[in-house]
Amino acid sequence: MTTYKFIRDETELVQSLIEFNKEPIYHRKMVGNKPLYFVHTIIGEQHLFGLSKFCAFKDITSDDYLSGKRRETDGGKTQKHIEKVVNRQWEPYEGIAKNIQKAFKQWIESFFPHYNIYNANFLTIEAKLLKKVKAQNKRSITQDELEILLDFKKRIGATGEEIAITYEADRLLKLGASSPLNYITHTSKINANAGFDIYSDFNKKVRFIEVKSNVNNTGEIYLTSNELSTFKSNPREAYIYLVNITNLEKKEGIVRVLNDVDELGEREAILYKIIR
Repeated sequence: MTTYKFIRDETELVQSLIEFNKEPIYHRKMVGNKPLYFVHTIIGEQHLFGLSKFCAFKDITSDDYLSGKRRETDGGKTQKHIEKVVNRQWEPYEGIAKNIQKAFKQWIESFFPHYNIYNANFLTIEAKLLKKVKAQNKRSITQDELEILLDFKKRIGATGEEIAITYEADRLLKLGASSPLNYITHTSKINANAGFDIYSDFNKKVRFIEVKSNVNNTGEIYLTSNELSTFKSNPREAYIYLVNITNLEKKEGIVRVLNDVDELGEREAILYKIIR
């Protein structure tokens, strides 16, 4: 008699997907040698992928799966169950959106470099549908989801700043700086309220650099009052380095340099200070 329990709805499916991503160190062991089916969703700016056989189980952990739960059923049964829960069929790699293809390729190649991505199939939980499911269950974001999202945002921010520093060092090197890092200060590590992340000063040419990072060109850009103040006080020296991270694991990305905050686009006030 089997002892496993399958997920009953999309909310439980996403919870298992989040659980799958809690311990990336086990991803290679959990996917096995020939993984073919993956569940996908987006939380905030983060693409999350999970092995279908893992995600089909309710209330599962990495330890549960690796210690034997994976052998309680076969992949075909779990794939059909997930298909029934979401009422959709699996889509092949070539049939999914380009941004999902790119995100999946970066994700799986970070721990499975020789994986044949064209063998993969996907079921995506759409963001609107996920919100609907949460509303029906009167469930807001969980603490685990929030922690994963915040940790990921911190990782994106830290990686973006490293990419921006490398970009700035290359720029100074081309201008003649023999040791460019000597002219760069990673300000955000010293003072988080400075209003800029990086300070660059070479040949009396100063840059106050605010770094804004995203993955695969997704996600909003937020500016604090301190950051806007830097642009007002230093209109010629203040810069925004927009970093589009193309490979989070390898810390690779493309930097777009702006010297005018208005180039970011129209601003929308979303936070107000109430004085009482």
